[in-house]
Amino acid sequence: MRLEAGTEAPDFEVETVAGERVQLNELRGKPVWLGFSRWASCPMCNYRIHQMIGEWPRRYEKREFRHLNFSPSPPEKLQAYVLKQSPPFDLVSDVEQAQYKQYGLESSLAKGMNLDTFRVTIKSMRMGLPGGIRPDFEGPAFRVPADFLIDREGTIRVAFYGKKITESIPFELVDTFLDQQQA
Repeated sequence: MRLEAGTEAPDFEVETVAGERVQLNELRGKPVWLGFSRWASCPMCNYRIHQMIGEWPRRYEKREFRHLNFSPSPPEKLQAYVLKQSPPFDLVSDVEQAQYKQYGLESSLAKGMNLDTFRVTIKSMRMGLPGGIRPDFEGPAFRVPADFLIDREGTIRVAFYGKKITESIPFELVDTFLDQQQA
């Protein structure tokens, strides 16, 4: 079931790939951005990670918030693919996909089979980003990414569910949310 803006964010306790224990409720007082990716070798997800790394210094480096990016892949796969890009945010391995279920992520063949899927996959591969078309993915083949922006009190302010498997929350929406939280 999809979550909606205005509802309390479901609590969880996870361990980041770096080994830090994080409980969502303990992050109250600080804005939180939760991102849910497809899997470590997903070319579209690695393209998005690449975009986020490129935008980070200009948009997010000096802001007070926490970003947790979830993947259903085990830590060793995240290290082999995603960590090669040196993301400046936390990666969380959710092999059991407990948070994926808790936050209502969905899978959709219709949202996966479109020209954007092929365009972004080819662009990612041409750029030499980690991943590619691989049969060793973890989780549903047509899982749709989602992002959640949670305010200082633990309320979801934005629940962004992609309309395609290539779609993640626009950076401008994250910027607006963080501006509101800084005020």
